[in-house]
Amino acid sequence: TTARIGQTITVPIMINSMMGIEGWQLSLSWNPSILALRSAAEGSFLSSGMTTFYNTPDVSVVGQAKNAAAVLLGDSSPKSGAGTLITFTFEVIGVGISTLTLSDVLISPVGAVTIGTASISARAMCVEDGNQDGTVNLPDLVAIAQRFGTQQGESRYVQSADLSGDGRIDLRDLILVAKKFGQEC
Repeated sequence: TTARIGQTITVPIMINSMMGIEGWQLSLSWNPSILALRSAAEGSFLSSGMTTFYNTPDVSVVGQAKNAAAVLLGDSSPKSGAGTLITFTFEVIGVGISTLTLSDVLISPVGAVTIGTASISARAMCVEDGNQDGTVNLPDLVAIAQRFGTQQGESRYVQSADLSGDGRIDLRDLILVAKKFGQEC
């Protein structure tokens, strides 16, 4: 996944083709200089039509969501099938690569599934690097210059060249690239 600073990344943790699930537990870690956790919401796999206890993850350590869990309550029958256990929502706050690492994954009935660690990577790019080649350079300036003077609604307008987000490609956008010119992202 590639995203720009300020964008939101939604990461659903899903389960596929499981039988007789009564509960789950997991922890997630990430690079807090790249991603900021904005929410951790219980998914619908267990909670759809059932009463559950959902343990909101402990986020007291920056870059970690520990012991997120959900379990069926009362006379609920175990769930089978596929679905979302939990959805993490992050805001991209820095440039670089953040690996999201699942750990302490338990799926009940006890011992049904245990996953030690699983990882995915997310790369955050700086908005000034329009062609996403890792460096703010001449092609990035050219891309803005080619659309200079356009505004939202016009055929030549491209949102990715509107770095200031004001609906116009103008001097503000060129200045943003010029300030980062030659820098790696």
